[in-house]
Amino acid sequence: MLTPYDLAFVSPGTRLRARVLVDALKQQHVQEVCDCGCGAGILAGWIRAEGMSVIAFDIHPQLVLHAAAKNVLEGRLFVGSILEMPFAAGSLTNIVSADVIEHLPSPIDAFREFARVLAPGGKAILTIPNHTFQRMYDLFRVGQADIGHQRTYSRSELERILTGTGLRIYAHRSVCNLCVGMVDAAIAKLAILKYGKETVQHSEMTLRASSSGLAEIYYWVCKLCYPVLVILEHLFPSVLGTENLLILRKLDNRGGR
Repeated sequence: MLTPYDLAFVSPGTRLRARVLVDALKQQHVQEVCDCGCGAGILAGWIRAEGMSVIAFDIHPQLVLHAAAKNVLEGRLFVGSILEMPFAAGSLTNIVSADVIEHLPSPIDAFREFARVLAPGGKAILTIPNHTFQRMYDLFRVGQADIGHQRTYSRSELERILTGTGLRIYAHRSVCNLCVGMVDAAIAKLAILKYGKETVQHSEMTLRASSSGLAEIYYWVCKLCYPVLVILEHLFPSVLGTENLLILRKLDNRGGR
């Protein structure tokens, strides 16, 4: 039987975001990192497979249990909030987070917490959906609130939010071309049609309980379309990208880099 972890693992958007984040971590020569909002542990597992030391947490106990059941991090995994991380000030050198900020009513609180726990010069490497992402969902008449998002962000909006937090944008580019956004939006629309808006945020969990074979169909469609999306991302990495890939850097005590 397919598990929620199996279904999350084949989600095209989840896999492609994990790919670009792992590549960014390698380019920055990261040796150890904390995955903030790790979900079912897909990204954390990929990071570990690349030989990096990683600890991870998520606010949802059920997702942490699924990650633990797969032995993703061998005990370096816990339940926690991105707004109140159990780390001393300046104790982390690197943070990674895949599509978490857009779920928060007040993202500045998370950025301030990142700045608190990062050492001077430490980096936070994030993906955050941009307005192209939102437009892909608009095509399918799926609202951002339907998938648990507060809103999407442009680079200029993120720069304004970061003002005074102690973090600065070190690098930025658009990733996950619009085909990824369209596939994700189509999956969300199907979940709404099948189960209603109240379950779309947990569509992979719900699909497991389906007796109609929908989980198997979902699994194999995702498996088959993912290689095509990877090729398109390689050929057209920034063409109407649906995600901001951000590298933030903690300023030193003098306000410099």
